[in-house]
Amino acid sequence: MRAQLTLTSAFAIAFLLSGCPGSVYGVSNAIAVAYPTMGFAGTYRKQLTLDDVRQIVRLAKDRPDVLKPVDQIIVDHPDEAEVHTGNPQTTGDPACSFHVRKRNGRWFISDKPYCTRETIITS
Repeated sequence: MRAQLTLTSAFAIAFLLSGCPGSVYGVSNAIAVAYPTMGFAGTYRKQLTLDDVRQIVRLAKDRPDVLKPVDQIIVDHPDEAEVHTGNPQTTGDPACSFHVRKRNGRWFISDKPYCTRETIITS
């Protein structure tokens, strides 16, 4: 009985992951599973591949002047994206943004990252 329940659960998960053309994030299920907390937006977000996202995340990780983690990738043009990093969920936390471009299958940062400083609100 337990083996049957486990097998049924495995098939249900496989069906859900393979049967949907896109995830709730508007990107492939592979990306949504690999990066469940990352946000995706823009007209061309469905064209992102898992390799694209991995390359963009690696660009941010390799830059000491960019806050981590990558929070959102906005793709409004083919082979171009705006990347937001840091932890913007908490009001006043610093954040960074920068643009990336894809050339010959490789992503690169196309402008200097812009980072905000911590905001302290006083009355």
